[in-house]
Amino acid sequence: MTHKNNSVKLMTLLLTLSSATALAGSSLKNAKIDNAQFNLNQVAKQSVGNVCGTDTNSQNWNQIQKRNKFDLKDKFSQASIRLNTLSKKETNTQVVTGNGVAGRYYIPVVVHVYGDEFNCTDETAMCLTEAKIIDGLNRTNEDFLGTNTLDGPISDTFSAIRENLNIEFVLAKKDPSGNVTNGIVRHNAQSGYGDGAKFDNQIAADAWDNFKYMNVYIQQDLYSDGKTNNSGVAWYPQLSMSEAGLSRVVYNGKYLGKNASENFRSVLTHEFGHWLNLPHTFDGDVCSIHQAAFCAATGDNNCDTPQMSSSILQDNAPNCLGQATNTENFMHYSDNYAMYTQGQVQRMTAALHGAARATLWSNNNLISTGLGDLTSTSNHYWDGSGLDIAPTGDVISEQTNLSGNKGNIDNHQVTIPKGTQAVAFYLDGYTQDPDLYVSKGTAPSKNGDTWVSDFISFKSAGVPELVTISAPSSNVNYHSAIDAFTDYSNARLQVLAVDDETLCQGCERIFLAEENNLKANKGDADKSYQFDIPMDATRVVAVLAGGYQGDPDMYVSMNSIPDTNTFDCGPFSAPRLSEFCELTTGGGTLNVMIKPFLDYSDVTFRVYYERAGDSGLPLAEANGDYSGTLDNAIQFSSAGSADTDGNIVSYIWDFGDGNTSNQINPVYAYSSIGSYIATLTVKDNENNIGTDTAKVVIKVENKAPTAIINGPYLGSSGQVINMTSVGSNDSDGTLVSYLWNFGDGQTSINPNPEHIYTAAGEYIVTLRVTDNDGLTSLSTTNASVSGPATRLDNACLTQNAVTGGRLENGVATCLGNSSVMWFSIPDVKIHQTISITTGHGQGTLDLLYKNGGWPSANNKDASASGSTATCINLTAGNQYWSYIKVSGGATNSTIIVDFDKSECR
Repeated sequence: MTHKNNSVKLMTLLLTLSSATALAGSSLKNAKIDNAQFNLNQVAKQSVGNVCGTDTNSQNWNQIQKRNKFDLKDKFSQASIRLNTLSKKETNTQVVTGNGVAGRYYIPVVVHVYGDEFNCTDETAMCLTEAKIIDGLNRTNEDFLGTNTLDGPISDTFSAIRENLNIEFVLAKKDPSGNVTNGIVRHNAQSGYGDGAKFDNQIAADAWDNFKYMNVYIQQDLYSDGKTNNSGVAWYPQLSMSEAGLSRVVYNGKYLGKNASENFRSVLTHEFGHWLNLPHTFDGDVCSIHQAAFCAATGDNNCDTPQMSSSILQDNAPNCLGQATNTENFMHYSDNYAMYTQGQVQRMTAALHGAARATLWSNNNLISTGLGDLTSTSNHYWDGSGLDIAPTGDVISEQTNLSGNKGNIDNHQVTIPKGTQAVAFYLDGYTQDPDLYVSKGTAPSKNGDTWVSDFISFKSAGVPELVTISAPSSNVNYHSAIDAFTDYSNARLQVLAVDDETLCQGCERIFLAEENNLKANKGDADKSYQFDIPMDATRVVAVLAGGYQGDPDMYVSMNSIPDTNTFDCGPFSAPRLSEFCELTTGGGTLNVMIKPFLDYSDVTFRVYYERAGDSGLPLAEANGDYSGTLDNAIQFSSAGSADTDGNIVSYIWDFGDGNTSNQINPVYAYSSIGSYIATLTVKDNENNIGTDTAKVVIKVENKAPTAIINGPYLGSSGQVINMTSVGSNDSDGTLVSYLWNFGDGQTSINPNPEHIYTAAGEYIVTLRVTDNDGLTSLSTTNASVSGPATRLDNACLTQNAVTGGRLENGVATCLGNSSVMWFSIPDVKIHQTISITTGHGQGTLDLLYKNGGWPSANNKDASASGSTATCINLTAGNQYWSYIKVSGGATNSTIIVDFDKSECR
């Protein structure tokens, strides 16, 4: 048993005060305490650099992989045509006389350098001289080739799977016109090339042919937002980007080569990895035992990089499976950049043979870019690996040609064969956007816009949906629901079975608890749990999966109640890291306490044990989770509970509030709101027992929210109309979503959207709000959209100025420069609205308006003042005449009156 070190705990508190987002290549410090019970690894970041922006570069990595694989199979695709053309050119290439290293991929590079801070000659400053740029590229080449002698240590676990890529990035010696170059182009100051689309025209104008050169753009302000500490961003291989001249790496010169520390300069290697089709090792920020058997289709889609739930992991900190993580990886955010894995090199090799990158290293192109001395007659072997991202396995069931209209729900169910260790529900084949929901025992259900489901997958349009489940039940059917978020067609739903290498041969895994979204504030009561563990359990695991917010601490003991001083396992991990406890002896009562050292939220808590698959012990199935309202009955179910070598003789339900039932499928009503753990205990004819738990949430009767749409709205086609949901509320909870329908086929999920109508007309606008319990409220209004706003012509160019008189509808009048001018407007009462616009000229104007009488400062319907550009727009009035007083002193200005227009000119 052990006591916590309070000084280290204080360090944990201090660490959480900094940003929760780790930096690409930022230097991280750690503190460790080793004792008889547990190891502690604390991680903090230094404020150097900023996040890699590739995750927000507007590309969808999964969509790109799907498209690339499809194009390779289609001989008429643009990608296949390009690759076939390249093959013919290489066959007919001129005589190769170079001395390139056999099998090495040489990539011609052009480096575009922007601004005086980098285009200077002082080697001691941030200046990027030719020598410094060459040195920076050479250091990245060393990273890829594995020849860097200054990188940090690599653990034995990952040294065994380290792989190098035989590649070299070399500055081009000829430009696109065939002129001699050093491969460096120096430009005036420019920013923003790290943005997804705003600067595409400028980027394409500066780019050298993307099929001949790798374009690297060196800027200080990558997003044109005034921030100069963003380190880099890259774009994955995508044929359409190369064709548009937009394929690139954008990098901050402050972190290039000698301008940065030895470790941080490897952020360039990190970005080059993205350019060669590698996602982050922590892609998805999820760690789950359910993903373990499908490593090639989840996370970063590489099986030799252990799951990572966060970018802040360092020093091989354990993940939610208790595995060491590959924090030395170039595609992590690391204080110890040192390696790629074999799987990553396979994926980069596949990218180099794809249509967006294959031309670069061809002999023809090396000659064309002045690098003929690097040509070679050797082949660049590729075994075809590094492409697949779809799960594979034995097909349990398959549904094809599925389709649905928006809002439709298509339900399916399947029985999982006994002995199946892991299963995947995989939905693909479409280009639209269906979502997938899976539950055990009962069909997923939709309440308003909220789904009640055990597993959820909702990815972007065209990306396959995937749900993976470890140790699925064979006693209860699984139900899947396909929700048509949009119309979809040509979909296929497969249920695939695979072996789980994390499960011992012939073993089964029994889940006792799976709770999501746990949260608590510092000072709240500890959460306590008890679980019955059978004698034959060979492994017992309790885990808080990393990636949550804040800092919970977990204490675990077998057959005793843990506290902060006495426990069998207390990981005491740093904020956001997995709290993992593994006990190797079964039999007895497992006690778990979760203490909020700091506020925490979004925590996933799992408890499971493993045992021999032929144990003969009974299996209990509580079929949770359950939810209900105060004093209203809930139907509990033990469906799927079974005993393979006998029969179950008793069922005991403990509802977690002090009450029990011996019915098989009891009906029970809770008398207090709150969260409960219901436990089902079954006993067989040999007095062996099995248990299962289910979470039960009881709330008061939910009240629907109120939507306030704040209309009606007026505007012109082609102009922004601002809409607002101010005042919308939920009296017994919170609003979790807003859905606007503008009546023209367009929608928005923003609470206060801006919308532009492309055509004049009357539109019905609706706002639907949804609360945290799934209830909705709908509000409707009108949007009156006139034709495009009319330009105000300068009347003083064609007519003499006037200082008073009558103003006619739609007729522009040139104003004189008298200090006070009076005008009358007839026929007002037969119109709905009146708009008065002034503009052009010099000086200032003050306008007073009144219907049915002469206006004054104290007696007016409307006023406007300022420059010569003013606007009055209001209901016309019920009197025939209206009057305007104009003062202020302006010359050569114009005034016009328009009836029944939604806005001024």
